[in-house]
Amino acid sequence: MTQSNEQAARSLSARDQRMNPERRTRFGGLLLIAVTICLLAPSMARAQQINAAISGTVTDENKSVVPNASVTVESSQLAVRRTTTTNADGYFIVTNLPVGLYRVTVEAQGFGNRVQDNVKVDVGNTLSMAITLSVQQVTQQVSVVDTFYQTINKENANIETLVSGTQVTEIALNGRNWTQLVNLAPGTSAINNDSQQGTNVRVDDTAINGLRRRTAPTLDGVSNVDHGSVGTLVNNISVDAIQEFKLVSSPYSAEYGSQGGPSINVVTKRGTSEFHGSGFEFIRHDKLNAYSWESKQVTTGAPTKPHLRFNNVGGFVGGPLYKKKLFFFGGLEWKLPRTGTSVSELVPTEAMRSGNFSALLPTGLPANYTCSTAIPSGNSADKFILCDKSASTTGVPFANNIIPDAKKSPNGIALMRLWPHPNAGLDRYIAAPIVRRNVRQELLRVDYQRRNNVTIFGRWLRDRFDSNNPLGSTFDNQNLPIAPDNHLRLGKTFMVSYTHVLTPNIVNEAILSWQRNDQAVTYQDNGQIARSTYGINFTEIFPANRLNKIPEFSVQGYSTLSGNGLPYTINARSWELRDNVTWVRGDHTFKFGALYVNSNKDENTRVRDGGTITYSTGSTAGSAFRPQDSGNAVANLLLGAYTRYTETSNTTVAPAAYNQIETYANDQWRVNQRLSLTLGLRLQYIPWPQTQLSNIVGFDATRFNPAKAPLGSDISGGVINLIADPTGQLTRAQGYFDPYNGLVLPKNANLTDPNLQRLKTDRPSGLADSGRALFAPRLGFVWDPLGKGKTVIRGGGGMYYDRTLLNPVRDAGVNAPFATVATITNGRQFTTPANLSGLSTFNNPLDTVGGSGTGKPLVQALTVFDFAMKPGAVYAYSLGVQHELPWGIVIDASYVGNQARHLTHRRDINYVLPDVALARNSSGAFINASTDTVRQFLGYSTIRSQENTGSSSYNGMQLSAQKRVSRGFTMSLAYTWSKSLNNFDTETSDLRAPFNAALDKGNANFDRRQVFAMSYVYALPFFEKEHGTLANVLGGWQVS
Repeated sequence: MTQSNEQAARSLSARDQRMNPERRTRFGGLLLIAVTICLLAPSMARAQQINAAISGTVTDENKSVVPNASVTVESSQLAVRRTTTTNADGYFIVTNLPVGLYRVTVEAQGFGNRVQDNVKVDVGNTLSMAITLSVQQVTQQVSVVDTFYQTINKENANIETLVSGTQVTEIALNGRNWTQLVNLAPGTSAINNDSQQGTNVRVDDTAINGLRRRTAPTLDGVSNVDHGSVGTLVNNISVDAIQEFKLVSSPYSAEYGSQGGPSINVVTKRGTSEFHGSGFEFIRHDKLNAYSWESKQVTTGAPTKPHLRFNNVGGFVGGPLYKKKLFFFGGLEWKLPRTGTSVSELVPTEAMRSGNFSALLPTGLPANYTCSTAIPSGNSADKFILCDKSASTTGVPFANNIIPDAKKSPNGIALMRLWPHPNAGLDRYIAAPIVRRNVRQELLRVDYQRRNNVTIFGRWLRDRFDSNNPLGSTFDNQNLPIAPDNHLRLGKTFMVSYTHVLTPNIVNEAILSWQRNDQAVTYQDNGQIARSTYGINFTEIFPANRLNKIPEFSVQGYSTLSGNGLPYTINARSWELRDNVTWVRGDHTFKFGALYVNSNKDENTRVRDGGTITYSTGSTAGSAFRPQDSGNAVANLLLGAYTRYTETSNTTVAPAAYNQIETYANDQWRVNQRLSLTLGLRLQYIPWPQTQLSNIVGFDATRFNPAKAPLGSDISGGVINLIADPTGQLTRAQGYFDPYNGLVLPKNANLTDPNLQRLKTDRPSGLADSGRALFAPRLGFVWDPLGKGKTVIRGGGGMYYDRTLLNPVRDAGVNAPFATVATITNGRQFTTPANLSGLSTFNNPLDTVGGSGTGKPLVQALTVFDFAMKPGAVYAYSLGVQHELPWGIVIDASYVGNQARHLTHRRDINYVLPDVALARNSSGAFINASTDTVRQFLGYSTIRSQENTGSSSYNGMQLSAQKRVSRGFTMSLAYTWSKSLNNFDTETSDLRAPFNAALDKGNANFDRRQVFAMSYVYALPFFEKEHGTLANVLGGWQVS
């Protein structure tokens, strides 16, 4: 990693330098402030439940309830001790317990004591117990030491899947990445398995219950997701630091809901009263791999395997620090993968690189053939007649399909140098470049049991991800080694939690958290991507090409050669204050709370300021779309005859920020011993993000004046051909031309140019409407029809809301007057292309035209969003049955469905209707015409608008079976039969029929009708009772 790359991740703006990600944080002061705020904020409250609860009903041998029984729940390892009493129905519940093992002691006058050891409580669960007391002397005691854990969920209607610590650490995972285990749950559909392997930090490549890739991942109860993309983890916690995690795929409690999708709650390990530690190294090596089919196709040299080295080294330790009241857990982990990426790409042959296409000349042609001569039958589809159309669209054939040197474009020859030479056959390039990644994670957690009613814990977590990408594929999905890049990512989180048991029935938990996610992607070698390195010297439209980068170009039939959107930096910061108040009153367990989020993200746009060129073929002679087409796209490259050239003037940064507030109230009502209800309401305020610099641009169709737009006949090849009058104004018959026609700016835009002041409106810095309060009701039930605790029927429904990504605000900065995207079509690329010389820069065309009459503004593209954007809404519902079989196996069968509305997508609001895609010439006859001449808003090409009119639906049957760890064996099975429909798969999906969204409705790209998942871990019992060397060598083995 170069020094400049690391600096880029830390210095996007002067303001960010004050929060340098490498600067040491003063943890003592921050901890003191955090604890103070938590102590003074009992009214603030929160959602994601990471603690657990133990409930139960105490009866005598005749099944009569025992009121006023004393219940003690304690853990010597965690230094936790809580007491309560049963109510008139013999019911008790102890809430806000850390995950772990407990002893439950029940005492009542006239009965013998009952003690249950090894009571296992899990994240977010309420463990239900049925305790029977015998009429005996008080001095007598019945003790049970077998592990007692949750089987049937008799407390709430949530559909959830628990992944135990044993599964997390013992199931073989590619790259030891825990996110792969999400796919063990029913209702999940993996979209991109590769993103869940190794060191990746994405969490949004699994669709759950047919919803878009939006989950709410939390770590120890606080958000663990980048608030800009809502798809990237800030910290990808080590599997050796995870106590367990739970996927709540259908949550019906109002405490859930910061995102519209399911919730993933991960709990880290904590120190106990005994010291425990581990050190490890996991190794993978390509010597254990077979040769792939592609590697055997190399014709020069011996076949090779993709390089693979994976070393995962680390260690964690935990234990007591002071009088069994202060505990710690922490450690370090390194992941050092070295991965060879298989590359097998089609490239031009050596003959084609030199301009010789004679091998593709059709056979059987007449002696005097022309460019319009039909290809004789019997020739393959790739045969063509190479034509010179530099003088006319009719063209003349090149002799023997060979381009003379005098006809070649110097820049076409230079661009050809970017392509690697074939090394496998005539037209294939095969390689296995090595991607090097270095990942380091640091974790420290400290728990303090101040007294029996006060618990405090804090956690610091830091990830450093450093990647070397020889293909430059961090963002561009590059397949050829054109622009290698480096990716530096620094993720940090700090949190402090304060839990206060005010009374045996009232518990308050407050949490303050802070996170930072900084990234920088830069080129490994700026010289490798410089235009001068290859001799590229055509005139650019705009002068601000950072680093004088090579253009991106695509040739029809070949992979795009990309990678000029760098450098790229992100500085994301957020902090959250949340609290959860639990109040047990009779048969009601009330929860109240609120959440406050302050999030900021600065991110520069990945623009192609080096230009993007497209070379294509397939047109007929004289076509207005490709009049200079030679008949072959590679030949067009050499001739400099491009189909489209697009260039962005400059990158922009539109710092986005928002404040989000949510409150909720929930009642878990135990109506009787067989029926429980969940009644909840969540109130959310999710405003549209604002920009701190007010430097974004919108488009308002009501402000577009056709009288100040060019005519279709004024537009040719992306250029607006107007002349200037003596005052310098570009004119047309109906009036003056307005280069900012229909554009609007926020009211706080800091621009002094009088030509731009008129664009200001009364809209806020984010342009879109601020938002309003949203109500999300929840309802669920659990019913034990037989009253034996072995079978329950549960169901529920609820509303959920989803925050829109920050990307639309970022992208709206790449519009005039802050930046410009210009496109020219059907040009020729010599040293100074004729149709590029003399063009004005659109950043301020009124100033550059002056009165010379030589300036020609360009048709520009816009990226905007709908001013009426609103959060997406999900309406979810389910009905199912759960039953416990012998041997502790729990089976579940559920119908799960949902409807989603107001999903975001993109639409070209400057679309061309099919019936006007053909234009008439002066004689009235239909001819092919450029789309820019027949659009609704002339003067612009595409106006890509982010909107939220998308929808989706899901219906599924979800079956599962699970066995918790018993006698060394744990197992889970999941089967889903479902159907997912939508009209947009992601936020960046484009509406293909802009005038009718219903035409885009169909199966989602993640629609998998049937999905089956299975996992198991079995600790082999051999030599488990032996000691010494025999036990150490042959004992302790397991299969998974």
